[in-house]
This record gives sequence, C-alpha cells and structure tokens, in this order.
Amino acid sequence: MRRYNCRLKIWDAYRPRGTQARLWKVAPNNDYLADPENGSGSLHSWGVAVDATIVDDGGQPLAMPSDFDDFTPASMFHYTGANSSVRSHLYLLQRAMMNAGFDGQRREWWHFSANDWKRYVPERFAKLSAAVVLPINE
Repeated sequence: MRRYNCRLKIWDAYRPRGTQARLWKVAPNNDYLADPENGSGSLHSWGVAVDATIVDDGGQPLAMPSDFDDFTPASMFHYTGANSSVRSHLYLLQRAMMNAGFDGQRREWWHFSANDWKRYVPERFAKLSAAVVLPINE
C-alpha cells in the first residue's frame, strides 16, 4: 500500500460479547450481525476479524462503494458500480488483506476474517449462514 501512498485504517477489530449484544439490540439483523444469544457469535468476538478501509497518507478516506456499516446492497464485497476509482480502491484493499492472510465477507466490503479462523473458533460458534467468508480472487 505504501507504493500507492495509502495506509490501512481499522474501524473495528476485537469486539467483546457485551458490545456485540449492544449492537444487536440497536440493529437486530441476521444478514449483517450475529445474535450473541443464539449460541453463535461474531468472528470479531473471537478476535479473528477486522473491519478496514484505506486512507491516503494524510489520513483521508478514499472513495469506497459505501459508508462503513451501510447495511444496504451498496455494501457488497464485489463492487458492480461504474466508478473506476472506487473499483481501484476496493481492489487495493482486498489485495492487501488477501496478502496479509484475510478473506472477505459477501455483504460487507470492509469486513475481513483471518483465512485460518477455524483454527481459533469452533465452527459451531461462528455465524456463517449470512456471513459466508469468501476467498479474495486473484
């Protein structure tokens, strides 16, 4: 990313279960959040997921498909819009995360999980129904 005068910005990483419960109370939507009471949980709560974007050298965010935590179709991991700058920025973010050992999440362009998360999280506890982890394509 240095070659492009960009840096990684982490919005969210480890998230305690109490914080997950508060998020769920505000926005109980299984498509985007894991219900902490149903026996599953967020990969954030296991310390194996981050929400990230890229910023320029001055810390200014670069154009992306949507705002962070915009739980609409615009937040999809695979950008289909016409803006070539957004496409380039998203590609740069995805490549950087892939090279660091992370995979994406189909409904959130900003969400990345360690590609070896199953080593740390019993699968029965991870919310996967809507949060399918996607390998980032070359």
